[in-house]
Amino acid sequence: MESAGFFRGEPMAFAPHGESRVSCCGDVFVLQFYGAFNLEGAMLSFEKLKQRWLAEGAPARWAMLADARHWEGSTPEAIQTIEDVAGWCRENGLAAYANLHANKFMRDIVLNSVKRELGKAPEQHFYQLDEAWAWLAAQGFDCGDSASRNLVEIPPR
Repeated sequence: MESAGFFRGEPMAFAPHGESRVSCCGDVFVLQFYGAFNLEGAMLSFEKLKQRWLAEGAPARWAMLADARHWEGSTPEAIQTIEDVAGWCRENGLAAYANLHANKFMRDIVLNSVKRELGKAPEQHFYQLDEAWAWLAAQGFDCGDSASRNLVEIPPR
């Protein structure tokens, strides 16, 4: 896989495209995606997740909310990095995975492009943020307070 060089500390071939933000609401790591991603942008997003996970004390059990409402697509190489992310998450305690999409078309792009295995972690797809939070709470996760959950709506600068 082309992303292997990134893991060996080799320089990236192109400037990263796509923007991401990683935050934490209780037991839930929130990944927000903005724009179109190339391989380098996807790998940078993955690195942000790993660094935030470490900064939060490397929790043994956690959930992820992937907010792709502002995602505009990715190169095939960037899509393939989802396999790396899924493997890392599986090995590091991911216990539930909520995907938030802008519409069915974008949801289908993700589902048809990626064949990932998240292990035993339940996974659901949503179009409404409040439904995603409710599902994560029903899975037994602390989703933080309502002010923290609303931060998901604020795009990066």
